[in-house]
Amino acid sequence: MEKKQIWIGILVVVLVGTAIGLLFAQGSLTGLSVQEKNEVLIGFIGPLSGDASIVGEVEKNAAEIAVEEINQKGGIKGKKIRMIYEDGKCNGKDASIAANKLITIDKLKILFVVCSAENLAVAPLAEKNKVIQFAAWASHPDITDAGEYVFRNAQSDSQTAELAAKTIYLNYKNIGEIYELTDYSQGLHREFNKNIELLGGTVISEGFLQGSNDMKTEITKILRSSPEAIFVNPNTPVTGLILLKQVRELGFKGQIYGNFFGSAPQVVESEMAQGMIFFSEPTVEENEIKKKLFEKYKSKYGSEPAFSYPVAARYDTVYIIAEAIAFCNSDKKTECIKDYIYAIEEFKGALGTYSFDEHGDVVGVIPSTILIQNGKMVVQ
Repeated sequence: MEKKQIWIGILVVVLVGTAIGLLFAQGSLTGLSVQEKNEVLIGFIGPLSGDASIVGEVEKNAAEIAVEEINQKGGIKGKKIRMIYEDGKCNGKDASIAANKLITIDKLKILFVVCSAENLAVAPLAEKNKVIQFAAWASHPDITDAGEYVFRNAQSDSQTAELAAKTIYLNYKNIGEIYELTDYSQGLHREFNKNIELLGGTVISEGFLQGSNDMKTEITKILRSSPEAIFVNPNTPVTGLILLKQVRELGFKGQIYGNFFGSAPQVVESEMAQGMIFFSEPTVEENEIKKKLFEKYKSKYGSEPAFSYPVAARYDTVYIIAEAIAFCNSDKKTECIKDYIYAIEEFKGALGTYSFDEHGDVVGVIPSTILIQNGKMVVQ
């Protein structure tokens, strides 16, 4: 009798184990675990290490604030949002590896991607798998035509380059440019040179390898052409400060212009940067949403963000996606989500009020011209 009871017990354990195994197998076949079915999963690919991590950090922080707010209010129709973070290191190779993992293994259908190089590398995979890709500060001109599932609420560098060229050409016709050999800087370089040439000016350009610490050879070549002004076009604020220092050390006393790196606090405070004029994203106008966001940011992370625009822009992308998912009743219906974003007429967020054009580019956001003077940024 005891043996019979033991065998019955063993049989029950085997049957229960088999049932549980089948349940999990069914979940894996559909790409969803039991936990995932009660969550909305969003992937994040950005520089979480290296010189560009200052950008990845502020976007990650902004996304977390928005996710916390939405989850505290019950999530999206009862489902909490969970972010999965991957280090794209601001280069195409690492971003592609991260995207493959998030799309093929984690089965995600929505990706927030940071750097231009990362966005350009991820876009073909996102298009192939009908995955929504959303950038908040990636401005490379080629992102405009990266695919119908690719969106951004940052301006294109074609706009920034046109503004920079017209502004500089008003006073200087012979211009030097030094740029970093990265997707972002090369895209801006291409558009800047094109616009200066259309205006009738001359640009002497030299490129240097990503992450270099010694650009004196390239700067010296530029100085041989006796430029009236120099446009400094790095990929990160760290490299930008090195460039400013070496340009001045080699004796250039003329006007210096720059790209977005001028808005970094360490640049604004640097003696080398005083008097530099830079071209970047718009100044984020004051509004109630922005005010509350930045108060939360400082309270949560202990200081103001290093950059304002990507904080406001990434925060907005979380809410745009949340609204789209709620409308479509699923984070997997990316055709519906895509169409929802294209159809937005007036999204009101931390950046202000804007929409998206047929390329997924933002409408209503234009770049700005800023002077660094006495340790402060002065909008021109």
